[in-house]
Order: sequence, then structure tokens, then C-alpha cells
Amino acid sequence: MKDLLDRIVGEAQTALGENLLAVVLYGSHARGEATAKSDVNLIMIIRDQSAEKLAPLAKLMPAWLKKRVAPPVILQQDQIGRSLDTFSLEFVEMAAARKVLFGDDPFVNFSPDWAAVRRDLEREARQKRIALTRRWLAAGGKDAILRALITDTVSGYFTLLRGTLMLKRKEILSLTNDAVLTELGGKSWFRQEVWARLRAVAMGKTKIGGAELQTLMNDYLQQAVALTRRLDELE
Repeated sequence: MKDLLDRIVGEAQTALGENLLAVVLYGSHARGEATAKSDVNLIMIIRDQSAEKLAPLAKLMPAWLKKRVAPPVILQQDQIGRSLDTFSLEFVEMAAARKVLFGDDPFVNFSPDWAAVRRDLEREARQKRIALTRRWLAAGGKDAILRALITDTVSGYFTLLRGTLMLKRKEILSLTNDAVLTELGGKSWFRQEVWARLRAVAMGKTKIGGAELQTLMNDYLQQAVALTRRLDELE
């Protein structure tokens, strides 16, 4: 991974020159828990984000995508502070698991708007619960579709669970998914064994079907509701 990241940073510097101020790795690779299917997520801080200035970077994307390097989040330095009320949860998640690959850390003075984080969490939890229920209904009980549903959605739910912990403590926390399970394990509303099972299915570590899968999906839907209710209770 280091060789790939060094190459990506070098290519970005060549393409953007002095327009590139910083490159930051975030997400599962920064947390040290990426799988073979995990995307490489990057933030690039630039001076000028006009299409003309970014065109050289766009030419690199076909090759990057083949290496599972996602299109980077392009920001100007002052956009982080100005966007706290709009992308608060996203910025907290980025700040919680990041590694500066080039330039200065854009989150060094980052101070979250926790009220905005709560609003984001509540909105995302409700939207994800509705979407989860609709996809479950559309699956028609078919095992392969239900397993794909779990694979597609569990990562997003761990983002919400991690955000819930940070909101409770009003603190940016660098937590792996295993740590999230441990931290929430003693909460009355949280069923640790369900989330551990969901994660195992999503990561391809276990393959279940039939009644066992149906039971897990029922538990998943119940936990989605429980998370929404828990967020309503947080101050």
C-alpha cells in the first residue's frame, strides 16, 4: 500500500504542481482495517478548484480507479470551516481516521459543530433505515440479494455507530470497527453479536442463508430502529 500511495502522491504533485497543498488518506486504510475490496479514499487540498486547473488530475483517474483509488475529495483549505453545518458528519469521520501523505494537516485546528453532527446523524439514520427496509422488501427473501444488501450497507452503519460514540463524548475518536463493537457492547439498545455477525457476512468471512439469514436480517432491521431511537435521546 505504501508504494501505491507514494506513486499516487507523486503523480498528483506532477499533475497539479503548486496548486496542490496537501494530500490526506482517510477511511478504512487510515484506520488500518481495509480489505482487498476497500477503496483508497483521499482528500486533496488545492488552491484553485477550477475545471481547467483540475483537468490534469482527471487524466489520472482511469488508472487510479483500476487500483481502487476513488476520485479524491477536492477542497480548498477554508472550505472545511465554512462547510461544518453542511458536511459535519463527513468531516468528523475524516478527521477521526486520517493520515497526512503530503503537505500540512488540514484538520489540525478542526473543531466540530456537534449540534450539526447530531442533525446529520439523525437524518442519516432515518434515511438508511427507510432504504434498508425498502431493499429488504425488494429482495423477496432471496439469499443472494440479502447477502448483497448486508455487504452494501453495513459499512455505512458503522460510520453512524462511530459518530454516535463521538457525539456522546463530544470528542473526535479514532475507532476501528472492532473498537466500536467493544465500546457499544454494554449498551442496552445495542446487540453486539448482531453487528459482529453482520460485519462477518459483509466481509465475506461467513456465508449464511435460509432461516439463519432471515433471522439476521430481522435483527438488522430492529437494530436500525434502535439506533434511530437512541439518537433521538442524545443531547
